[in-house]
Amino acid sequence: MRFRAFSEVQSQVRDRVQQPVPAPAQGQSESMIDYWRGSRAWSFQAFPGTSESLRKVLEMSRFLCEMNAANYCMALRHRLFLLMLVEGEHWRAHSKQIFKYKSGAWVQASALEINAWDVFLATEGLFICIADIMEQQEVQLKWKWDDVQATVAQLLNAHEGPCLEAWIRKAKESSDHLRATTQNKSWKATWPSRVSEMLSSFRCQWDSTRVTSLSKLFLDEWDSQVPKSRGA
Repeated sequence: MRFRAFSEVQSQVRDRVQQPVPAPAQGQSESMIDYWRGSRAWSFQAFPGTSESLRKVLEMSRFLCEMNAANYCMALRHRLFLLMLVEGEHWRAHSKQIFKYKSGAWVQASALEINAWDVFLATEGLFICIADIMEQQEVQLKWKWDDVQATVAQLLNAHEGPCLEAWIRKAKESSDHLRATTQNKSWKATWPSRVSEMLSSFRCQWDSTRVTSLSKLFLDEWDSQVPKSRGA
């Protein structure tokens, strides 16, 4: 049994090298934690040498481009994942309890407390910049990361100074961007404008109420063994 299992592993590795990786079988789905780890690995590989905060904005932008948000309304799982893109390393759920990593130790918490304001603002500003390019250059970009990533790269290279500050400033200056550009007819706006508005609504809601239902969802989606504390 042991040798047969080893030969099967060898065959699987050989097939993986020689053939494209197949799509997951129907009914199988990646856990949120695994998807989050994959997103972190992607940003390290795609944007080496960039700051942690900038990588989080790019991870969030990619996720927003790939998510399925009917009528620009995010599901609770979408909202929770956005928060985990901000601070997922510092939070764990175990045995229906929430833990946060503080000063070298995992400390029990009553609810999620994540300061996502700046990362969300920068992401909103990035999507407003994408909307501006679509409108000014009269180009059509699909709501997919593969279509948008070249424009994002263009925006990354357009700023002599830090991109995050520029995008945050853009979001603050364009807080009424959607209504101003469509004369209160939001359905006429480009999809990046709608996505920016969608994220802005969640940012304000999270900052004011903390959305307690997300803490309940977190207990199921982020459940794992709590790593050992490392001391102060």
